[in-house]
Amino acid sequence: MEKRISPVSGKEMLRIEDPDISYDLCEESGSIFLDPGELNDLVTGMTGDIESLSVDDDEHKDDHPIRNSPVDPSVKMKKVNLLRYSDIIIDYCPVSRGFFLDKSELQKINQELASFTATNRPDELREEIDGRLVRVEYSTGSQIVPVLGSVTPVGTSVSATAVFRIIVFYKTPADITFHAYSEKFLTKISKLLGLFKGQDIQVGHSSFDSKFILESDDPDQSKKIFTPAVCDTIVDFISLKPKIFSEFGKLEIHDSFLVYWEGPYLLDHSAELAVSRSKDTISELGKIAATIENELEDH
Repeated sequence: MEKRISPVSGKEMLRIEDPDISYDLCEESGSIFLDPGELNDLVTGMTGDIESLSVDDDEHKDDHPIRNSPVDPSVKMKKVNLLRYSDIIIDYCPVSRGFFLDKSELQKINQELASFTATNRPDELREEIDGRLVRVEYSTGSQIVPVLGSVTPVGTSVSATAVFRIIVFYKTPADITFHAYSEKFLTKISKLLGLFKGQDIQVGHSSFDSKFILESDDPDQSKKIFTPAVCDTIVDFISLKPKIFSEFGKLEIHDSFLVYWEGPYLLDHSAELAVSRSKDTISELGKIAATIENELEDH
């Protein structure tokens, strides 16, 4: 990637590699430059395409001069209004479609966006908890549902749905790839019939082996990571069945993060309660992450 030049200091910006996103930092001013899509990834106040909704042809002003683009200093950035009707003005590069945010501006954006929700709470979460980056997010879709008459369905309608995810990143990722996920009923049947052709590493823990499929590019090393202590913690989580809303979801264990997801649920205002309702589940996922991190340190 070509170097980015801060329009504030005139110096090369520092590339920051977070577990979930990369961005450029001006070390002198604390400002950041985000490539297309990264502002949408970082904002937690509300969901949606914040970037597209903030770019218009109007003229806007703030307390800062017109700035050069970090990508191409010969290009002048444009002042745009967050969501076109807020009090926050940010810099937009029309060539790269990236955004330049002054120090603390991201925090102000999230506070502003949260004020637009029905509950005045953030839709999502991106925060460091116990030294680990944690995200709570949801994606929307649609689902065909029956329209009921007095006894039987008389038609169908399309309703908005949401899938909720909690992602907990390890403090340090593994140097091998692995992926553990719940074993489906049809997979169990195919194994009994001798038809299963996929990889399923057995680690010697009966409960874990019966509930999860484990895949890895280094089976021997993955067995050393999935020790009895790690497997016990994962099985305990499954037995405890913590929930964000009404139904226990699915857990996946990756080489750099854990993800727990629920849904799809019919979308209503309860979606905005996902962050506050996720605290217990985040705590339990943190226990799994800690045991895996201990094994990663040892191996």
